[in-house]
Amino acid sequence: MASLSKLMLTLEQSEEHKKLKVVRVGYGYKLKCSPVDLRERLMYTVSVDILGDELISDNKLALNIDGHEVLCECDVPGEDEISVHREFMVAQSVLDEDIGIDEIKLNIHAVASTGESCEGMTGIIRGRF
Repeated sequence: MASLSKLMLTLEQSEEHKKLKVVRVGYGYKLKCSPVDLRERLMYTVSVDILGDELISDNKLALNIDGHEVLCECDVPGEDEISVHREFMVAQSVLDEDIGIDEIKLNIHAVASTGESCEGMTGIIRGRF
């Protein structure tokens, strides 16, 4: 079964983005494929949840977005990790989850064509949206 590592998140809002009231969400991760994943050339369907960090239960701001597929196939012999970098735009109102400072993170989840799954959480980005 694969695993996710080196998860990262960036949120950028240029002056133009502020006028349009949108935020660019950038994220990345490494999908480490198991020997079976590589041999079988398994396909993983990956999507993300945008969450507002809370002490007890995170706010679910947007679920199962930016769906994409990653094939467990490496160009370099002996390599078992696939680096993925993605970005999308979101309305800034989606990220406005708290009074004052908003605390945003992503939960990235991958599901194999066999039904096995793995997930990981990015670090938290703080800002005012």
